[in-house]
Amino acid sequence: MGYRYILEKGHPKSIYSLFPTKISTRPRFGQELFMPIRRTQHTRAHRFDGSNEFLQENKSKIKTFADIGPANSLGAVSTYETRLVLEEGASVYAVDIVKFNKEKAAQNSVVRSGKLRIDSVKPLLHAISAKPLPCQCDAIRVGNVFGWMSAEDIVRSINNIWKSLRLNGFLITKHDGIQRIFKKTKSGFILLRQLDKTLDSPL
Repeated sequence: MGYRYILEKGHPKSIYSLFPTKISTRPRFGQELFMPIRRTQHTRAHRFDGSNEFLQENKSKIKTFADIGPANSLGAVSTYETRLVLEEGASVYAVDIVKFNKEKAAQNSVVRSGKLRIDSVKPLLHAISAKPLPCQCDAIRVGNVFGWMSAEDIVRSINNIWKSLRLNGFLITKHDGIQRIFKKTKSGFILLRQLDKTLDSPL
C-alpha cells in the first residue's frame, strides 16, 4: 500500500526502514497501562523547536493536531509549546498510554505565565499501536516513541497514523535524534524536510 513508502529524491523507500528498533517484544496495551518498557517518562522544554517552526509556518492548514507520546505523566510540555504556535481555534491532543498529570501541567512555564490554560490541551489516553486516533488530524507528531516499540508495533502504529491523518496532512517524527517531516499524499508519504540531529533526552 502507498503509506508503506516515502518518495525521497524520486525513489520509493520503505518508511518503516527509517525507524530501527532494538525492542523485540512489548506488552499489549491494556495488559500493562503504565509504561511497558520503562516506569518513568522523560521530557524537557524546546525538544521540538524545529518542527514547531514548520507548524507555525503552516498553522492555517492545521485545525487538529495530535502529539503522540509527549510524556503526559510530566504534563506534556512539548504539546503546550506546540499549542502556542498554532491558531487559537485549533484542537490539540496530548496522546499517551499514561494518564495526564494536571499538577505537572500547571507547572509548565507557558501555563504559569498565563499564556495558556491547562485545558488548552486535551489529554487522550490511547495506544496508537492498537488502533487509529478517534479524530482525523491535519498534523501528527511522534517524537522519540518508536524506539520503545517492537518492529511489529511500529508497523501497526504507522498504519494507524495513516488512517488518522487527513490527505495532505503532516506527519512529524523524531527518532535517533533526527526530526523528519512528511506529507500524506494519495500515493504515500513524501519527505518534505529532515532536520539535523540535535541535543535531546536519551529517549
